[in-house]
Amino acid sequence: MPALLKALGDKGAGTTVLQVQCGGAHTLALCDNGDVYAWGSNDDMQLGLGPGVGKKVNRPELVTDLSGKGILRVACGKNFSLALSESGDVYSWGAGSALQLGHGGKAGEDYPRMIEVLRDVRKVAAGANSSWAINSDQSVLSWGAGDHGQLGHAKVAPSTSHGRPRTGRPTKIPSTTAGLVASYPPLRNMTKPLMVGSRR
Repeated sequence: MPALLKALGDKGAGTTVLQVQCGGAHTLALCDNGDVYAWGSNDDMQLGLGPGVGKKVNRPELVTDLSGKGILRVACGKNFSLALSESGDVYSWGAGSALQLGHGGKAGEDYPRMIEVLRDVRKVAAGANSSWAINSDQSVLSWGAGDHGQLGHAKVAPSTSHGRPRTGRPTKIPSTTAGLVASYPPLRNMTKPLMVGSRR
């Protein structure tokens, strides 16, 4: 049965939990002071705590690399994570084999790393191995695995040797699709994942 996570939030300091996101086997929690806590599997460094904490963390631990950055939203993929700051910057970490981190390569990241090509982002979302962002101009960008059409691009290059179309850097979705996705209500009010195509 459900049990209270006493390690989250500081009622004495007036801190409360605003958002909880779950990945394949890890969890992120965002507090109203911008602190992000992570726990669960760390096999691919998806917790953002680095290799020093081992392969599994059984209780919420503060992601110190995000402290002071004014985090507003977090998102979890299967084995990677995203965070959006109040300045519109997006950070990603964890597994990168499907190009889902947005840094242009397949290398994983042990700690949160800012995606340099993204600026002025308002919302983020993650599928199993894919990522999305909505900019202030309502344009929608996606990156990562697209073998089920979930990136929303008619053509995606390059393709891997396995024939799965992927894009390693955030790429704008055609305007017809962007208008549809951008018409969703604010992320805090959404009850369904923000994505195009099937979850992968």
